[in-house]
Amino acid sequence: GPGRLGFGQDGIITDIGPRVAGRRSAYFRHQFNVSNVSAITALEMTVVHDDGAVVYLNGQEIGRIFMPDGEIHYDTLATTVVHATPVTTVFSGISPDFLVEGENILAVSVHQVTDHSSDIVFDLNLEATRIAGPSQIVFDRNLHVRARIKDGNNWSAQNQARFTVPMALVHFWCFTNALANNTPFSSLDASYSLVGPGVIEYHSALQGYPFDPQDDNWRKASMERRNAPTDINYRPEGNRNLEYDDGFMRGLQIKQPFFGNGGENAMIFHLPTTGYERVVFSFAAMDEGAAEALVIDYSVADGVPQWQPYGTYGLLDGDYQHYEIDFFSITEADDNPDFKVRIRFDAANAQADEGNRVTFNNFALDGLPIAGYGRELSAGDIAVSAMNAAETEEFAWMQLVDLPATERPLLCHSSAIPRSP
Repeated sequence: GPGRLGFGQDGIITDIGPRVAGRRSAYFRHQFNVSNVSAITALEMTVVHDDGAVVYLNGQEIGRIFMPDGEIHYDTLATTVVHATPVTTVFSGISPDFLVEGENILAVSVHQVTDHSSDIVFDLNLEATRIAGPSQIVFDRNLHVRARIKDGNNWSAQNQARFTVPMALVHFWCFTNALANNTPFSSLDASYSLVGPGVIEYHSALQGYPFDPQDDNWRKASMERRNAPTDINYRPEGNRNLEYDDGFMRGLQIKQPFFGNGGENAMIFHLPTTGYERVVFSFAAMDEGAAEALVIDYSVADGVPQWQPYGTYGLLDGDYQHYEIDFFSITEADDNPDFKVRIRFDAANAQADEGNRVTFNNFALDGLPIAGYGRELSAGDIAVSAMNAAETEEFAWMQLVDLPATERPLLCHSSAIPRSP
């Protein structure tokens, strides 16, 4: 899942909790591909950590922070306590000899300072400097490029440009006042689909859902309209090109209890991707006293879904947060009429029935049309090499910063290291 990773602090995107007393470490690993390794001249690594960490690239240690000398084991404690704010440590001048052509493995162990530590935090960014290569490159996703050119011992001034590859909105759910109020739903069709149909299928924790108004379980463990609009992740093209207007926009809620005699509450998104690849699932969500996190799974199988875990994402209480989940590494999600995403709920008391809820808005799936999208960039524009830019966030006298379909800030950290199984 995306960074930051950990538990017990604000700002965690992928939660690996809960805390278990005596568990002293957490392990992370990430596979990435590199081409033309001989052109790389240096590596720089930035690590956000709480408490200690050891970083390995292809099995060789490249960084150790707040850890004792000697061999490190799963139960080795950190040497220095990190208090309220995680520490950021930068390693410069790392030898590129640690890289290999093709597949590389980055592994990290993060260690607690005591058996009773209440939190753990981790994020990492690895940057590479390399010699400019071919005179023409192709970007197949949105990038911000910063570059300099070296002539002998002299560097040019920095140039920069942003290049946008057109992503297509494939599916979108727009919740307006046309959606019936005080009504439990079992499914909701997408308001917009390029290929389809896009459908939300709802599974309630209570057996027999949906219930009649006379039933004691009426409007419990239900999926209903929520009068809570937000412009976060709103797409006019998915709503007849209408500008956002909170006068008629609404939302969608999943109500307590989240676990019962029918299992657990779950939203299953049927998201056909026929003709599209590198898909991104995004939405706005907030907790309203019901859950701590969202659990995301996916299925690429035809017929009965075969669910695979993707990640856990923390919720903010009372405030919408933007979630963006890319499936770039799941190639089976490309051009797949049976692609599905499931959202479940991590709650401290999943059987609580107090009328609380998690609220959602503006679900979207974006993708790249498979038929030949990508922008060619000539040497006259900016003389750099992409260094397999589609798969890594690497730097060559050039800084490549991923921008999603809906644009991230100009600079962002690499958060590609997934949660440890």
